[in-house]
Amino acid sequence: MASQLPKVGMEELELPQATSSSPGSRLRMARAVSAARRPYSRAVLWPVCQGPSISLPRHHMRSPHGVFSIDQYEGAGFCLIAGGIGIVPALSMLRTLADRGDVRSVVLLSAHRDWDSIPFREEIDELAGRPNVRVVHVLEQPPPGWTGESGYIDAGTLRRHLPSVNPRFPFFICGPNPMLDAMEAAILAIGVPADRIHTERFAWV
Repeated sequence: MASQLPKVGMEELELPQATSSSPGSRLRMARAVSAARRPYSRAVLWPVCQGPSISLPRHHMRSPHGVFSIDQYEGAGFCLIAGGIGIVPALSMLRTLADRGDVRSVVLLSAHRDWDSIPFREEIDELAGRPNVRVVHVLEQPPPGWTGESGYIDAGTLRRHLPSVNPRFPFFICGPNPMLDAMEAAILAIGVPADRIHTERFAWV
């Protein structure tokens, strides 16, 4: 959870950030932060060597913290649901599983405004080439000729793309608060126990 900063002379913005790299990958350790007023608008990479807290004239960025990890919850596979820059923790999880050679099934449902607004799209699609990984992009404004999912993720989307063992999967959701609320309800609606649902919210306090 981020905390607001006092205004001293000029406006300061608290920018949420999350680690996008695999924990075991020191060479590509990076963080992604929101680069605009709306926390889920777009991402910018920031090298970890800059330190845990960087204060700029109009922006303030704090280190990622909290517990939102595949290592905390065992399962036969994983379902990752991301909206906007919420894709960053999902990318870290995909990288981690790939680095470890973990062959458990992973389904990523990635919701975005349009095709060009998907952060890290090329790397996500490269990771989707692993036989145990399935990536489903859901676009609010799909391009002409789009044959994939469009609109918003709902219970029907989950039923179409999740394997029959989905109640045994931990569900990790990261995105805007309204999306997280809707996803929790949709996941419960398809019969997944509440203790299998894990969320990461970037919210001001």
